[in-house]
Amino acid sequence: MEKVDYKKTFKHLYHASDKKVSYVDVPEMKYIQIEGKGSPEGSDFHQSIEVLYKMAYTLKFMFKDKSLQPDNYHDYVVPPLEALWCMDGETFDVSKPDEWKWISMILQPDFINESHVKLATELIRKKKEVAGLKKLKLAKRNEGKAVQMMHIGPYNEVGKVYIIMERELKEKDLKASGAAHEIYLSDPRRVANEKLKTIARMTYR
Repeated sequence: MEKVDYKKTFKHLYHASDKKVSYVDVPEMKYIQIEGKGSPEGSDFHQSIEVLYKMAYTLKFMFKDKSLQPDNYHDYVVPPLEALWCMDGETFDVSKPDEWKWISMILQPDFINESHVKLATELIRKKKEVAGLKKLKLAKRNEGKAVQMMHIGPYNEVGKVYIIMERELKEKDLKASGAAHEIYLSDPRRVANEKLKTIARMTYR
């Protein structure tokens, strides 16, 4: 059975130009996610990443047991980490990272349900109690119309493309709405800072 790679299935959502803004329509999608507050450099955010990947790979590999496979099961590549960023109020203040609110998340196949997450949680806890696991939940998100652009370089410079996208929207009499959405396509353990690829996305109205 061929593995499904959602970066290819939803190519228009997981590829973007670093030269110009693109417009996309994001359908309802299902994620495992953890909510938190504070800087992306903080321990809570890094802990959430560890928990998400542990859950993502436990879910994937537990379906080697064919008795657990639902009728619409298919093997798949674990998608990249994503995150939503926002603050209270309309203005996002980059100088106050301790006040940033975030949701870290990883896309899941449609066949994953609450019972699968519950079973995977039990499997993880049988091996080791994992801090932050109880914060994880399965949720659907429907972003709808959005603009996005690729940022190549350090994570702390991704704000540059948000400025470009906001300018683009303003020129078309549109207004950004909702949280800033980032998709981290590179593994920072293996890729140099100046080559990191991040898709930045903003919904609009």
